[in-house]
Parts: sequence; structure tokens; C-alpha cells
Amino acid sequence: MKLKEIFGGNLRQYRKAAGLNQDEFAEAIGLSREMVSRMERGVTAPAFDTIETIAETLGVAEVAFFGPAITTAPVGERGKLLQKINLYTSKMNEKDLARLIALMEALRT
Repeated sequence: MKLKEIFGGNLRQYRKAAGLNQDEFAEAIGLSREMVSRMERGVTAPAFDTIETIAETLGVAEVAFFGPAITTAPVGERGKLLQKINLYTSKMNEKDLARLIALMEALRT
């Protein structure tokens, strides 16, 4: 499977999970519905800036679009919170991640 197809399939799944149709999503990211359709079908690939806008709009990390399958998260408020945590931590360096883990472990006790 080509990277464009993997990206497109994951994009479609995350868009649908967000409850957006192609028209609504296209408007939210500033592209045409046709462009969204072409990306979801793996016909074309977006620019990096567009990927960042897509990820921010859907509330997922950019890397989530490039795996062979989407990551499932619980639905509801818990799922939203876990997605926010994932998005936030995906942008942290190793030192900050280690500090965060130490804080989380301190909170558990």
C-alpha cells in the first residue's frame, strides 16, 4: 500500500470519527471538498502545512495519519482527553517526556 493511500484511509477514519462530512471538513481546513476527496482516495498528498492544519482540526497528532491503521481510543470525554494528551506529548522532546512521566508517577501515589 502506498503512503498516500495509508494517509487517505486514516484521514477518512479520523474525519468520520469527528462526525464531519467532507463538505464540513473541507470548509474547516480551507480546502475544496474535491481536494479532501482526492486526499482520502490516495490520489493526491497534502503539503506539510496542510497536514498540520488537518491534525489540529481533528485533534490528533500528525503522525497518526501515517501508520498502517488508525489508533482507536475510547469514545466520549475520556477519548477526547486521551487524544489531547497524545497530541500534546507527541510534540515533546525526550527530556520533557521523562519529566512528565515523573510527575504522573508522583500523582499516582
